[in-house]
Amino acid sequence: MPGFELLSMIVGLAMMTAAVVIVFTQRLRTHDEHRPVNLGLLPPERSHQPPPELTPGMVGPLHKDEADVRDLRLTLVDLATRGYLIITPLIDENDSTYEWVIRRTPRPLDGSIRTFEQSLLTLPFEADQRDPSPRTTITLSALLNAGSQSFWSALVAAMHEKGWVNSEGHHRSSPWGWVGALLLVAGLLLTASMLIGWLATNDFRGVIGGLSTGVAGVLLASLGRRRTMHTDAATEARSDADAFRDQIADLKAEDLPPTAIPEIFNRVLPWALAFGSDRQFAGTVDEALRRSANWGRPVDLDLAWYQIEGSPSAREFTGSVSAMVNRHPAGGTPRQRPAPRRNRVAGWRHGTA
Repeated sequence: MPGFELLSMIVGLAMMTAAVVIVFTQRLRTHDEHRPVNLGLLPPERSHQPPPELTPGMVGPLHKDEADVRDLRLTLVDLATRGYLIITPLIDENDSTYEWVIRRTPRPLDGSIRTFEQSLLTLPFEADQRDPSPRTTITLSALLNAGSQSFWSALVAAMHEKGWVNSEGHHRSSPWGWVGALLLVAGLLLTASMLIGWLATNDFRGVIGGLSTGVAGVLLASLGRRRTMHTDAATEARSDADAFRDQIADLKAEDLPPTAIPEIFNRVLPWALAFGSDRQFAGTVDEALRRSANWGRPVDLDLAWYQIEGSPSAREFTGSVSAMVNRHPAGGTPRQRPAPRRNRVAGWRHGTA
């Protein structure tokens, strides 16, 4: 039936066009919902303050639905900038960093410390059977062995407590998923039928209609495969995180008051590392430092929490910290390397899990 082939093609192409429009509209709507809205006439003032309900180590799980070793390392960096830890890279004779030493400072824990952060400040430094005295230093590799599981468990529990994760912990399909699945099945059946008809009538238009119907089903099904592990509260938290990410990305050297540069740099750096904008942020800080020095007001960054030799620029310093955060492979016992050329941690002893 030539007329049926033509009708099949017209309907199939129409459904595929409608599916493209629906997918585009839904994606655009989702993007607009996540975009921070400014209801005032003037742009919001830059406070350089991160979302209070988040930490840099929570950014990854909030966006990826899973926690990994990078989130743990970001949490260590964040804790160090807040005065609870001191991090020292160990460098071999080839000037390559092969390990990091984590030292616990005397600063007592307070109400700002979350449970998953506390797990990194207490458990790895506790005494064990081989050494009954509490340790104050531990290597990063040993800390990962000693505290990673408790950290990840506490981090997931914290996200549940905030209502960011559904209790079911699974995914469910939206109505678009069911519509897409039905169209996909219908498209496959119609394509098979039209292929048989094509052999008899030499009319390929029906096959085009069947394929178009199947494509429409795939497009609509893609809307139905959305993750539902996260709740509406998590969507709002992601929006807050994305707004702060955009604020860091838009930061200019003139936005940094000279006297506040050290405090802003240390507070924002863990977040820039979490968002992957650390090099751009460090470059902005270096430019602000140069401007201040040219005005006769040189500023010294307070980098005591991460001890490297010399007077590195913000970008050089950030590069070393980034190497720790993004180190691969993650965890395990330290590999055998040449003896360290310098180790400026007084009283350091190798920590074990």
